[in-house]
Amino acid sequence: LSPTLPSQPQPSSLLFHPPWAHRLPDQVTELAPSALSFVQDIFHQHDQDQDGLLDSIDLSELFSAAPYFPWEGAKWVDSAEASHHGGFTFNGWMSRWALTTMLEPETSLAFLLYLGYLGDIRYAVQLSKRRGAERTKGKLDRTTLKVVVLGPPNAGKSAVLDGVLGLPFNKPKDCSPSVLQETQGSVHTQAEYHPGSRMVAKTLEKESRLFSLTLHEPSPESLSPYLCSEDTIQTCDVALIVYDQSNSQSRQAAFQMLNRLTDMDCSVPCLVVANKSDLPCDPVDVSLAVDECNALGLPPPMQLSLKIGDTSSLCSLLMEIAFDPFPYVPDTPMRKAAKQTRILLRKVAVYVSVGTTVGVIGVVMW
Repeated sequence: LSPTLPSQPQPSSLLFHPPWAHRLPDQVTELAPSALSFVQDIFHQHDQDQDGLLDSIDLSELFSAAPYFPWEGAKWVDSAEASHHGGFTFNGWMSRWALTTMLEPETSLAFLLYLGYLGDIRYAVQLSKRRGAERTKGKLDRTTLKVVVLGPPNAGKSAVLDGVLGLPFNKPKDCSPSVLQETQGSVHTQAEYHPGSRMVAKTLEKESRLFSLTLHEPSPESLSPYLCSEDTIQTCDVALIVYDQSNSQSRQAAFQMLNRLTDMDCSVPCLVVANKSDLPCDPVDVSLAVDECNALGLPPPMQLSLKIGDTSSLCSLLMEIAFDPFPYVPDTPMRKAAKQTRILLRKVAVYVSVGTTVGVIGVVMW
């Protein structure tokens, strides 16, 4: 859906030192609470017929002061939830803002100004805390979560992204958008768009808060950094490994990817999905997949059929993993050694405590 607005170049960077200039791999840019409330209010103010949608007329009026429409072009096609007629639902509206702020924070700042944001624009976009600090505290402060979707060709990765958005299972391939590829070369990730890759976002509510779950399917050209670079995989909250359960070679290729992630010992939780579970499969393959997950200390693969089911359970599970990642972090040799050391130290502490107690009792009785 693209209202009639003049097309202009991207806005230049705002004249202040942005907080994301020194972003680390495990940090994400997102709207600050005041800006988040502003875009929520804007949606409701311009939903003139109160039908829970912004149609082309609503959007044209909303962006009348802007030089161009922010989500125009192939890279934004099927990137967030929309109505059957192409209107923006509230969740789709919030998802687009989250995706834009994560990838192009300067664009979000510029359009906040175009829409009349009166707060201090310097603080409208914030940088999340580091993921390790959030895990230590046991509380997830960030509201934008990134999932990388990995797997061999024809595993159904694109269908998973379509399913998350509620798109038809048999959507024609020529409707698929161009995507983004993330290029390396700095401590933070810069996003640029490249055919073959794709990112979508879905807004969900958990614990009375809105979260944007973003799923990135890398192109073949941009896949390698996720399997070789710890800085790249650390940009993700969850790695989703998808394979075709009816194809033995697909399973083998998927677990090869999983093992490469494990070899990096990067502490990124991994969810394995056995896709196309409606198709006949070899029971031996199913058993082997469970065994391989057990060997890494992971739950068995999640059974998924996008043809006969939906992805609500998948989205819920991804959210749960982001909140409590440790059961899904593979047991690497280093992690196993650390676990053994902790167990040994606890045993030694118990023995020392018991020995000390016995010694004290002996002295008292003597």
